[in-house]
Amino acid sequence: MSTRSKIWKVLLIEDKPGDAVLFQNYLAAIEGMTCELSVVGKFAEASDLLKNNSYNIIFTNLNLPDSNGLNTLSSIINHKSDCPVVVITGFNDKDAGLRAINMGAEDYLFKSELNSFIIEKSIVYSIERKRLIHQLRESETRFRRMFEYSSIGIFRSTSDGRLLEVNQAFADIFGYVNPEDALKTIKNIALQLYPNPSIRYQIMEDFEKNKVVFKQLEVDFLRKDGSLFNGLLHMRRIDDEATGIFIVEGFVQNISDQKKADRQLKENLQFLKNLMDNIPSPVFSKDIELRYTGCNIEFEKYIGFTEKELIGKTISEVRFDDSAEFFHQMDQKLFETGEKQQFEHKLKFANGETRDVVFHKNVIKDPYGNVTGIIGLILDITDKKLALEKLQEELSLNEAMTELSKQLLKPGISISEISHLILEFSRELTQSQHGYAGTIDEKNEDLILHTFTEMVNSGCKINFRNLRFSKINDKYPKLWGHALNTLHSFFTNSPQTHKASGGTPTGHLPLHNFLTVPAIINGRLVGQIALANSSHPYDNDDLDGVKKLTNLFSIAIEKQRSIEEMIKAREKAELSDKLKSAFLANMSHEIRTPLNAIVGFAQMLGEEGIGLEETHEFKAVIIKNTDVLLRLISDIIEMAMIEAGELKIHSENRAVGETMNQILQIWMMSSEVSENIEKIKFTFEAPSTKSSNNIFKIDSLRFSQIIDNLLMNAFRFTRVGEITLGYHFNIDNHVVIFVKDTGVGISKEDQTTIFDRFRQVDELKVRPFSGTGLGLAITKKLVEHLSGEIWVDSEIGKGSTFFIKFPLEFGKASVQSSVILEETTTLKIVNEPSLVSKHILVVEDNDSSFDFLEILLKRKAAVVYRAVNGKEAVEKTLSNNYDMVLMDLQLPEMSGFDAIKTIRLTDKEIPIIVQTAFSEQNERDKAFEAGCNFYLIKPITKRKLEDALLKFC
Repeated sequence: MSTRSKIWKVLLIEDKPGDAVLFQNYLAAIEGMTCELSVVGKFAEASDLLKNNSYNIIFTNLNLPDSNGLNTLSSIINHKSDCPVVVITGFNDKDAGLRAINMGAEDYLFKSELNSFIIEKSIVYSIERKRLIHQLRESETRFRRMFEYSSIGIFRSTSDGRLLEVNQAFADIFGYVNPEDALKTIKNIALQLYPNPSIRYQIMEDFEKNKVVFKQLEVDFLRKDGSLFNGLLHMRRIDDEATGIFIVEGFVQNISDQKKADRQLKENLQFLKNLMDNIPSPVFSKDIELRYTGCNIEFEKYIGFTEKELIGKTISEVRFDDSAEFFHQMDQKLFETGEKQQFEHKLKFANGETRDVVFHKNVIKDPYGNVTGIIGLILDITDKKLALEKLQEELSLNEAMTELSKQLLKPGISISEISHLILEFSRELTQSQHGYAGTIDEKNEDLILHTFTEMVNSGCKINFRNLRFSKINDKYPKLWGHALNTLHSFFTNSPQTHKASGGTPTGHLPLHNFLTVPAIINGRLVGQIALANSSHPYDNDDLDGVKKLTNLFSIAIEKQRSIEEMIKAREKAELSDKLKSAFLANMSHEIRTPLNAIVGFAQMLGEEGIGLEETHEFKAVIIKNTDVLLRLISDIIEMAMIEAGELKIHSENRAVGETMNQILQIWMMSSEVSENIEKIKFTFEAPSTKSSNNIFKIDSLRFSQIIDNLLMNAFRFTRVGEITLGYHFNIDNHVVIFVKDTGVGISKEDQTTIFDRFRQVDELKVRPFSGTGLGLAITKKLVEHLSGEIWVDSEIGKGSTFFIKFPLEFGKASVQSSVILEETTTLKIVNEPSLVSKHILVVEDNDSSFDFLEILLKRKAAVVYRAVNGKEAVEKTLSNNYDMVLMDLQLPEMSGFDAIKTIRLTDKEIPIIVQTAFSEQNERDKAFEAGCNFYLIKPITKRKLEDALLKFC
């Protein structure tokens, strides 16, 4: 601003009137400058004026009546620090002037040297200097604020690695609380901020030796906590010419997130590129100047340029025909309207082929809604247009066929009616005089003609009632059979010369031309349409039309057959529902009957006056009905597992004789044998000892279950007579096991259903014999899972024989038995196990279950101990000398599986018998892998327990 463009307010503090007048005259003499002068002689008067007035500049004498020396200057500056002050004195003391300047005066004038020029120069200089100093201070304040509040880490350091100054952002980036914390903690930049200190040493070497002034690089940095981040470092060398020493200024940016974002952006761009390249249609993009910015592979094929060659070019630079101008105008229009475009165009591809395409184009916008380019997609509709034209040509045919379809799909329409409609429409379509329509018999593959035209005269010997054509030597004969043999449609306008022609029967009308289409659905031949003697030569259009009609014919045939099958399925379902209802009613009776006996006799046991004989009788009834109920439940669970696909088979090679002997020994101890010994003779038949050692691959558990089911079935249906279990070997290397009884027998008709679920021979007839109707169904499933066969030979009133057959194996048995079956039919009852003075640990957390086992074992004179969890079981077993452990699996603290494993680490010999409610095969396998010797499934009966104990006592 010019000092002459305004009125300047000047304050003069001078106690000598003469000097004040002289100053006023000098001031007035300054050309072009207008000043308002105020004069006071004391400091106190000046203070009063300064409180209420503003001045552009103050001139003051240092020696005043009420103030003296530099104190006067200090007082004035304190009163008006924003106003420039010029000192006027009569002493030519330059040192005093320098001190005044240092205290804040803008200038120092001597009275002896004053004139208008000096005063003008001092005013201009002082005001401008004060203004520049003020601006400098404001600028320094702004830069200090920028330094302190910048989000970029700013620093100053020495060349030897000491920080001189840092801002808060620097402290934050490197994990320090504040700048003071950073300056205090960081003693060596190279060692504390760089994971690789040599980088910092190299930078300093460039600054010192190579005289590099500025460095910018990406480098990894260390935070205070030892973690790394990627930073962008800017450094500048600042030289001190006086000392020859330089310092380093710079800033650090944490670009870890930016780098991560850049990587993500590159990955996203690559993903988009891959996505575009996998789009089967040409895709392109352009910028605001209509220059290509990218495209996919399909667009490269269309345009004849690679994406790299295309980028930066306009359409006119890559297409040299009239279409370039058209596309350019369409792009401009898109920019003007901002509305997406969709238009059809004939486009010439780079390979010279012209195709019909549809363009889809739209503008690209940035996040602020500004248009930045164009993106486009080209859809090839050539094939679609051709198909549409073809479709339009066939529209009339399809409309007629729609009406025909309605007729063919009417409910209740017969195959003959369907055939007639198809034939008549085919004849009309092809203008054929003759023809027939027929279906293929699903059983014998005969062609059955349901409708045909009169193609014979009186000399024909063919009977047209129930007309059907059969294969000859597994081939359909003549022209009509050629299509059926090859499953291909054809026509011929010279039937007599066709390779498949076999002539026409006597009395058959001559054929001028012939067309036939086999009716096929899902790859199956279901019928045929044949036509002859059209008014014009047959062509492909005729063949295609009849093919469509034949497709309808195929669907109609399949629909009709499906309806018939649905009717059969419905009847079967109704029968199944009936059987299930009967089964549920039967199950209700079968379960409630033993439950009724168990509950009733259990209650009677608690009544007074019951004698010992009655008590034994009641117990026997309860035990017998408990066995019945357990078998019922087992059958239901077993069938559920089979149908759920959870049946697990674990087969191994076993000696046939040994396996059969083991099953026999168990059955000889059963209640079924002992309780019926006076009414039913139970015998066993076996081949020689040598042949009994033949091997078969079998799951012993499932095989035992099969034999049990067949024997239980025999005892159920045999009141008096004989039951025989036996086996023999036939000539085709199979073992045949049989269960023969002299019971009620099964009729031939019922023998086909006895292996079905929920079926007994006759629900009303067998009511006295009870049962779930699942036993034989389970048995059949088990036999099939073991790769065997099962069948029955029976006669009403004479009994039944059930046979099962399994293939023999070569090699040795995987499992050896200590019991060898002798060549005899004499049956022996095995002695009960002896437990006298045997020490047995029962691991069971359920009191009732333990009480039951304890009673059974103590009756055998065993000494019984108890553990209620797996941990206790391990401790007691390893610290005591037990003869046997009965181990439950589901236990608190430690499972039975883990308890067995732990015991086996120390004791490999002690017999461990698992007694558990887990019946699944995988649980059984898991227990044996852990180290158990035998596996009992709850509920445990006296017989089951004795069978197990027999193996180890």
